Amino acid sequence: MKTLTRTELERSLREPLRPLYLLLGPEIYLRRAAALAITDAALSRTLLREFNESSFSLLSDPVQSAIAAAEQLKNGPRGRNIAFVLWSGEEAGLLGSAAFTAKPPLPLDQLAAYFNFDMVGRLRDNPLQVQGAGSSPSWAALATAANTDPSLKIAVQNDPNLPTDSSSFNLAGIPTLSFFTGSHDDYHRPTDTADRVDTAGIDRIVGYATTIVSRVADNPDPPAFAKVEPQTRGRGSRDGIRLYTGTIPDYGTETKGLLLAGVSAGGPAEQAGLQKGDVIVEIAGQSIANVYDYTYALDLMKPDEPVTVRYLRSGEKRETTLTPRVRR
Repeated sequence: MKTLTRTELERSLREPLRPLYLLLGPEIYLRRAAALAITDAALSRTLLREFNESSFSLLSDPVQSAIAAAEQLKNGPRGRNIAFVLWSGEEAGLLGSAAFTAKPPLPLDQLAAYFNFDMVGRLRDNPLQVQGAGSSPSWAALATAANTDPSLKIAVQNDPNLPTDSSSFNLAGIPTLSFFTGSHDDYHRPTDTADRVDTAGIDRIVGYATTIVSRVADNPDPPAFAKVEPQTRGRGSRDGIRLYTGTIPDYGTETKGLLLAGVSAGGPAEQAGLQKGDVIVEIAGQSIANVYDYTYALDLMKPDEPVTVRYLRSGEKRETTLTPRVRR
């Protein structure tokens, strides 16, 4: 097995469609699909930290949570191997995870489950959203039973059709759970800096999540898959996500319409007068009942062309004009 030099790892990380993954089996190692590997976990942490301190912004909260989970799970016997995978190209259309499921390095029917960490760095006093529980009849009870921390609030949500990498596995018929601490005002902004990450919260989330992972790994029977139809007349192509409206959806609260967790400073939504707590019920002539309807509507909109937005603020119906633009 070949040990990666820093140059080789740097080159490897720039390849957008090849996942970087960590396998826990008889030994722990970080490797690429091409059988290049770092055999020492401490070395891998050092290299990743060095990249983060240079031009890379690699140690995001999903990466931190994956490394922390690997540290917790590396010792002791396991009934199944556990792979930790770092995806790229998520917001460009789930490119990394879709490439993995399209040409998997192992048969997909050998994957018992997939667990997703996407935006888990802002726990603090917020509930941890455990999404996708409807993808297996086992998840709801397991998600509740695994929480032994009385101060950790969890909100179990059923819909697995999410705008994140877990959807690639859900579409492949694999049970998924996705961990999420909610949107925030720094989303997609340079103010989303490392000092704002709740690292203690990540440790609590990882402790909870690894309890679930361990129970699945030690169970000889994999969780059964259950298909949940998307709650929409037709999902968007995700091309619309490249259209910038400046809205920050609240994915954790189930309500009719699109509840805003905030708006980006200087963005089209703020310029239109929208604010945190507003509920969009119609945009560009399309009724909005959930985030999927909103994604669908984005596909019908064009940059720099004003659209009418109807929304609720404290129960009062209001209307404004929003001019979307191309995401830079």
